[in-house]
Amino acid sequence: MIPAVALLIVFFLGPIIWAVYTSLTDQTLSGATATHAQFIGIKNFRELFGVGTSGIRAVLNTAIFTAACVLIQNALGLTIALLMRRRNRYVRGTIGAIVVSCWIVPEIVAGFVWYSFLQPPVPGVGGGGTVSVVLHFFGLTQNWLTTIPVLTVILANGWRGTAFSMLVYGAAVGDIPPEQLESASVDGANGLARLRYVILPTLRKIIATNTLLITLQTLGVFTLIFTITGGEQGATLPILMWQQFNIGQIGYPNAIAVVLLIVGGFFATFYLIVLRPDAD
Repeated sequence: MIPAVALLIVFFLGPIIWAVYTSLTDQTLSGATATHAQFIGIKNFRELFGVGTSGIRAVLNTAIFTAACVLIQNALGLTIALLMRRRNRYVRGTIGAIVVSCWIVPEIVAGFVWYSFLQPPVPGVGGGGTVSVVLHFFGLTQNWLTTIPVLTVILANGWRGTAFSMLVYGAAVGDIPPEQLESASVDGANGLARLRYVILPTLRKIIATNTLLITLQTLGVFTLIFTITGGEQGATLPILMWQQFNIGQIGYPNAIAVVLLIVGGFFATFYLIVLRPDAD
């Protein structure tokens, strides 16, 4: 065990300890504080959560983005999996290929696709993305990328990540004993009742595991958001971290990294608690 523990300490625990320490200092990439950083306590964290700062806006954007994406991906993934349950293999293969193609597209490509799709018309020239053209046909205009950037990246990430949930739930739904659903139907349960009292309880562990995975994945989304918004509108914590590193800061962005680590650990602990009764 000694080599494995040593590797974990050097490559996992060591960087975490360094990040926590530097988050309590004013260290930068250059200048006097690059080599002689001073301990400033929780000043970076106070600045991050300060009222009216870019930090608290990024915190709120991250919370909204993560919650909405997790809800969308779980709901759509489970819905598609249930709809394809009784379809023939040709329909399942076609629908599955279409949905999975959204997932296997590189994140930066998906970002440019949505940027082009929602691009506003050029003043005096017109044009723009497909959505802008359709809205203009009905006499409407909407600049998605600047007025509602958080909603834009939620739609893009939900579109891209639904396939993962669909694959997870598709495999799990196939393992539900058919006799349970048949018994519920015989007892007079409609589709909604079967979903509530048979399918969801059976898939509880799968739902918790899938939610944990997509929560941790969504917390770290950077490329998709940066490609669509350029990092200027609707910035989340990973975007704010990059912006601070880009201007030479180390302490403040590491404070953001520590917050993300704590949030990820909280969600992981919560989902493990949810799974514990079945494990016992």
